[in-house]
Amino acid sequence: MGAAFIDARNEGLLVKGGGHAMAGGFTVLKEHMDDFQLFLTRHIEKQMEGSEAVNDMQIDAMLSVHGAKPDFIRMIQNTVGPFGTDHPEPLFVLPQVRLHKVDVVGAGHIRAMVSDWEGGTWMKAMAFRAVDTPLGDLLLDKGQQTPLHLAGYLKVDSWNGRESVEMHVQDAARV
Repeated sequence: MGAAFIDARNEGLLVKGGGHAMAGGFTVLKEHMDDFQLFLTRHIEKQMEGSEAVNDMQIDAMLSVHGAKPDFIRMIQNTVGPFGTDHPEPLFVLPQVRLHKVDVVGAGHIRAMVSDWEGGTWMKAMAFRAVDTPLGDLLLDKGQQTPLHLAGYLKVDSWNGRESVEMHVQDAARV
């Protein structure tokens, strides 16, 4: 992306623009926004010529909602972490979960309570910026009462002196 921003800046479409492998940024005048969007689309299409999109995900472990305890998540963070670019956070799957109380919160985020399909303990799951995406459509589909597999990162949440585990959902699939 940084290279695209630099090229757009050199074309006079951006006031400022640049970046590197891990970050990029730009400043665009409102009157150049449409031209910049077209330039960026064409630039990325050219970069992708001959490339095949790969949609795979490296899952590190499966865990039940019932088994996702704060002490377990803290142990992973303290013994396997810290996590960063060259050392990614573990990605967990919660297999065959049931969604409860699904709603939209904030600026396009989806919140749900999930349980193992058989019932029992509930866990909060958040899918950030998921509204109007395939993930969001799947989570918000109230017509389907089938189990889902959820993939995401597990976090310890502390609120009002109480700790719980929540999942930051990255992907979901029907069983």
